[in-house]
Amino acid sequence: MAKGWHFGRTQTRAYIHQYPRLCAQDFRELLTLDPCKLSITSNRTDKKEYFKLVDTENWGKVALFDRGNEQVPIPISEHQTPICSRMYLTCPYCTKNRLHLYITPKAIGCRECLNIHYKSQSQSESERLSRRIQRTRVKLWGEKT
Repeated sequence: MAKGWHFGRTQTRAYIHQYPRLCAQDFRELLTLDPCKLSITSNRTDKKEYFKLVDTENWGKVALFDRGNEQVPIPISEHQTPICSRMYLTCPYCTKNRLHLYITPKAIGCRECLNIHYKSQSQSESERLSRRIQRTRVKLWGEKT
């Protein structure tokens, strides 16, 4: 079929750029605070997410996010390596340590659990190459006006 035959088709996939993202590194300075109510601003939008930081026996520091009428616990952990320390957020669905969690209108979780995709996963090889070339041109010569 000719390229563009799918024009007008409704989008069925959700992409990571559509949702605010929680970064584990943003919580580093919060680990030293006493339990209290805090807010964090997403790096993709200016929307603030409010949460309560609490200490627990099992998980250590936990951020409790309000989602409607329930609270979603997101454990915050720090792993030491000989070279550096790394911050992780635990996904409430798969309980794996993640660097980023995404906030959708109904849930907070990792990309895999929420079935969110990268934009490049829906592009052909030539489209990805074209995007890479455009990105390199902008780095070299700046934004076109």
